[in-house]
Amino acid sequence: MRAEKDARSILHFVAGLPGSFYGRLFPSQSVHFFHSSYSLHWLSQVPEGLDSKTEHVPLNRGNIYIGKTSSSHVVKLYKDQFDRDFALFLKLRFNELVPGGQMVLAFLGRKEKDHNGLLNSVLGAISELLNSMVLEGLVEEEKLDSFNIPLYAPSMEEAEALINAQSLYDIIHIKMTESNRDNIQSGANLAMFMRSVLEPMIVGHFGAGIVDELFSRFAMNAAEHLVKEKTKVHFLALCLKKKEQM
Repeated sequence: MRAEKDARSILHFVAGLPGSFYGRLFPSQSVHFFHSSYSLHWLSQVPEGLDSKTEHVPLNRGNIYIGKTSSSHVVKLYKDQFDRDFALFLKLRFNELVPGGQMVLAFLGRKEKDHNGLLNSVLGAISELLNSMVLEGLVEEEKLDSFNIPLYAPSMEEAEALINAQSLYDIIHIKMTESNRDNIQSGANLAMFMRSVLEPMIVGHFGAGIVDELFSRFAMNAAEHLVKEKTKVHFLALCLKKKEQM
């Protein structure tokens, strides 16, 4: 691809590769610019230790993410996994960037000190529906207790601290932005959105049999949820520049 600048022709190469961004993707010092859009909140795996039990009780019982009844230990396991994954991502991209190369990253974040935002609320509502389906015999309790979503929304302070601790990048820009919820003003739209995100994981863990019923119930409850819930989904936007190697 060519772009005109000062009457000169500048050659651009754009590449998208299959594979995990938690692994090596490009040769060393071969990339000038990376852009990651709404991906880095996804963890490489369910946090280590989350499948353990305390006195035969599952550690995150009845929850599929960080819920109201999740312990501080569960929160720490999620954060520790994000810390490891994000640090690895930064190191890998540092090796692949040319000197002075840059990255623009956008991913889910949270404005609240605690995990009480819209994301937690919506996933908490799905947890409640799954628990009700357990009581009705539609979902096995053990299946629910072993299902945890590999996702973490860091605060801006958490992300900034990790970047600074790596000492690999200068932070050119960092900002927390709020989502525009105009496209999910109805419960049905919110249910379709959440289904598009979660269906592959739910089918892989519980089977396809519960998906229609789960999101049908969620759609009925989601409209009331949208009215009550004033918190918006927050996103982190960052621009990073590779530091000069000493």
